[in-house]
Amino acid sequence: MSGLKEQVVNGIKWSIMAKLATQAFSWISTFTVIRILTPDDYGIMAIAMIFFSLISIFTTNGLIVALVRQQGDIAKSKNQIFTLSLLLNLLLSAVLAASASHIALWYDNQELTKVLWVMAAINPISSFMVVPKAALQINMRFKEKAIVESGAGLMAAAVAFGCALSGFGYWSLIFSDITLSLLTMIGLNWVAKERFKPTFSWHGTREIVGFALNVQFSQLIWFAYNKADTILIGRLLGVDKAGVYNVGSEIASIPMSKVNAIMGEVAFSAFAKTKDDISLAKGYLKKALRLMGVVVFPMFYGISAVADETINLLLGENWSAAGPVVAILCIILPFRMLVSVMNNFCTGMGMARFGLQNGIVTACVLITAIAIGASYGLVQAAFAWVVGFLFVYMFLLFRFNRTFNLPLSTMLVFWPVFIISSCMLAGVNAVDYWVIPVDMPVWGRFLLKVATGALLAGPVILYLYGREIRDLLKRNG
Repeated sequence: MSGLKEQVVNGIKWSIMAKLATQAFSWISTFTVIRILTPDDYGIMAIAMIFFSLISIFTTNGLIVALVRQQGDIAKSKNQIFTLSLLLNLLLSAVLAASASHIALWYDNQELTKVLWVMAAINPISSFMVVPKAALQINMRFKEKAIVESGAGLMAAAVAFGCALSGFGYWSLIFSDITLSLLTMIGLNWVAKERFKPTFSWHGTREIVGFALNVQFSQLIWFAYNKADTILIGRLLGVDKAGVYNVGSEIASIPMSKVNAIMGEVAFSAFAKTKDDISLAKGYLKKALRLMGVVVFPMFYGISAVADETINLLLGENWSAAGPVVAILCIILPFRMLVSVMNNFCTGMGMARFGLQNGIVTACVLITAIAIGASYGLVQAAFAWVVGFLFVYMFLLFRFNRTFNLPLSTMLVFWPVFIISSCMLAGVNAVDYWVIPVDMPVWGRFLLKVATGALLAGPVILYLYGREIRDLLKRNG
């Protein structure tokens, strides 16, 4: 298993390096585009993406997970899975296109109709990513996968930037998304070199499709509570408010989406390979939770401390309403990422139904909380997310302990860095309230708060976790 450990570490390292290599320009482009566009533009895109994210659960995501769990040779099932994905994609995209005018009417925004038509036309190409993406994950070829996705992300950011400057409005975001999908599809197929074709022979697919259905329903529940805020805010408060909330949520979630994309794929592949050795899998889980905690708590609580200043510096005063949303959501995002690692563990162990049950409870709690909060405003919706997810997290700790006999020392292995980061956040806010002058320029306030946070948390984290951080950074690919 030492070879697997090396593959996991190298997979994480290469993924991080490839992401960072292109992230600087991507972030600059993203923030510039947000400055140029309006909350209404981002609200239209946010609502449109809800429906395509829903389609992807059934047409790509669950099928990829099912293929990866097979491990070994996927020659027998890859044609069947590709065909199933393509047929579902064509059907669901057609249904969405036919429903576009009714969706636009429900949100009282007719611009949604054209956006949904265009995106429905291009959406089926995602089926051509299922087999190559699964093959790369099975073979732990995260270096090639990360390079392709980073390169496609870079080009998509450039398209969004150029179109926004040229006055395309919300179409800048649509064209960027199309560019990302096309280039990712081409790149993944080129590096994976997996041949697949349509087939209508379904013999032997019952088990893999059954597992995929369990995963898909789990992801559907996840989708319901993760998108409930945008759906409800767009309906109750308006598309422009949904745009503000979505931008705030996206900025808060940038680290989560990047780290989760890396850790999720690598961790799931590792857990799937150790599914026959539960004690070894538990060991990997503890290490993954510890490493994730070291990264996410200081990062998110640091972002929370400077949320208002970050929004004003990056996006301008027109987006200042997003600041409190970022600050509040960053409190709970580390716990969401830890739960993501735990879910990868149970899925890798073949316990998709267990994940589905957890998701149903999570959805019921969070949708109820968000519905109450969204009826009062943006800040209240974000606060409802925090309160609801804390209840969910405690429930999940209890279930994982009972089902997998996981001790609290494993599931709460991150507690020292959580305490350190919480104290850092409290200290920075105290300095902001009692020490920093009200009339200090935004950039000065930002730098002073960053320096305060670094001084409060940095030395303690390096003392406790320095060896692990250095070991990860010194690994050679």
